[in-house]
Order: sequence, then C-alpha cells, then structure tokens
Amino acid sequence: MNEKKYFEHVYSPSGFARSHLFFPLIGGFNKMSPEFYFERDYYPAWEFLYVTSGKGWFAINDQWIKLEPGDGLLYDMRLPHKYKADPEDPYEMMYLVFNGDEMKHLMEKWFPSPSTLIRGTAGKDEYETTLIRILKISDSADDKEETETNILIYQMLTQLLKYSRAEPKDLNRAKPEALEHGRMYMEEHFSQAADIQDAAKAAGLSYYHFIRQFKRFYGVSPKEYLTKLKIGHAKKILIYSDNQVSEVAEAAGFSSYNAFLTTFLQHEGVSPTHFRKTWRLSRYHS
Repeated sequence: MNEKKYFEHVYSPSGFARSHLFFPLIGGFNKMSPEFYFERDYYPAWEFLYVTSGKGWFAINDQWIKLEPGDGLLYDMRLPHKYKADPEDPYEMMYLVFNGDEMKHLMEKWFPSPSTLIRGTAGKDEYETTLIRILKISDSADDKEETETNILIYQMLTQLLKYSRAEPKDLNRAKPEALEHGRMYMEEHFSQAADIQDAAKAAGLSYYHFIRQFKRFYGVSPKEYLTKLKIGHAKKILIYSDNQVSEVAEAAGFSSYNAFLTTFLQHEGVSPTHFRKTWRLSRYHS
C-alpha cells in the first residue's frame, strides 16, 4: 500500500458464497478529490473504511462523523449515508463492501449501532493486514479463494469487535497497579463468591471508579471478567470430575444452582449437564 497504487476490485461471488459465506462485493484503495461528495439511500451490504491519510466526514442518518488518519469505520449501508472529503486535505482510504448469509444476525449482536467508529491506530496492525489480504484476493469463483475470503472477513470482524469494546488507546498500556490488585483479587477469590465491591476495595478505589477504569484498561467490565472466571472454572470441573452440578455451582462461586444454570446457559448455549456429556464424549473418542 506504500506504493500508492490505487485500485478498485468488483467481485462476482458464486451462488454458494452468497448462500453460505461472507463475501466481498467491492473493495479498493483510493484517494478522494478535494470536492468529493457522495450520498446513497440504500445498498444491501455493509462497508468497512480505513483512513490511511487525509481527512473527511461520514454521515449515517444525517449524523456527521469526522474521519482522520488511522480511523476505522464499519457501517450498515442499508441506511441513508453520505461521504465528503476535507477540501484542504482529502482522505485516502482502503474500503471493503461485503455481505453474507449470517451478516444481519451477526451485526445485530456484535455491532448493534448503525455505525462503529474505531479511533486512532488501535488494532491497526491487525485489521489493516487482514483488510489488505482480502483486497489482494483476485476476482474468482474458485472455491478455495472464496472460503479463504470468508475466513478473512470473519477474522476482520472479530478484530474490529475486539477494539470496539474498549477505549482502544488503553488496551496495550501497562495496567495501573490498583486495577491489577482488584483483578488479582477476583482471580484468587472468585470461587468464594467474591463480588465487585470486594474487588474495588482491594484496588483501593470507589465502586464506580473501579468499574469505569477496569473496562477502560481490560476491555470488559469487572462483572464480565468475574463471570468468565467462574464459568471457565465450572467447565473444567464438569469435564474432569463427577461432582453434582449443584456442587459445581458452589465450587465456582455461584450463589445458587439457579443462578449458575441461568448464567451457564447464557454463556454456553447449553445446560451444564449437556456440556459435560458432549465434551466427555469428545474426549473419549479423540
């Protein structure tokens, strides 16, 4: 991309790709003219833009967002949207218009807002590399290339999800010592029904300040982190022991069997008993 060779690919997905895979429709790398302005009411797809240099604006439902170098933008093209370049420093960008059989369902769960903006360079090395790989795949009906593109688009979406869930500039920073004290408290006491209040006290922070700062630096809330610890521990006990499910719930720090069952179903999509049977069978037949 450093050679400034601008291009645009128009892809022709096969029927199989349109029915079963994530697939690109249009992709490219281009520099907009100073007078660039474009608007569209509807297109049945999604687009990811990555600004490599320059500036401009983007609007969805008439809500304008300024775009600068390093910004990544994922949005739903089915809603009215507009673009315009900064006339003094028009933006240069990579872009990918794509769709897929599961896109609507996935986007509603992962990116419920009409647009998701990732500021600065957070995650740049990950999703820029993936986007470049997608754009380099030629227009072909070859099954291997279509399945590879499917994997890459899904990979790009998971990378964007990762960096959209936290303040990106803080994800790679050294974690404040106070927060580490709170995190380690949860690691060491989750099976003893530890709660967020106790973790905040261990960190020496107020309850709400602890919650805000934890999400900022770790990308998840303390509650999500604690639940992940409990569920992970419970899964190990279910696979490697014959303990009753009620005993597993207690050992993992849940206040009751019902609380454990509800949380486990939400996270794993199956009951603890079903999970145990499935994974034990897979172990014995591997």
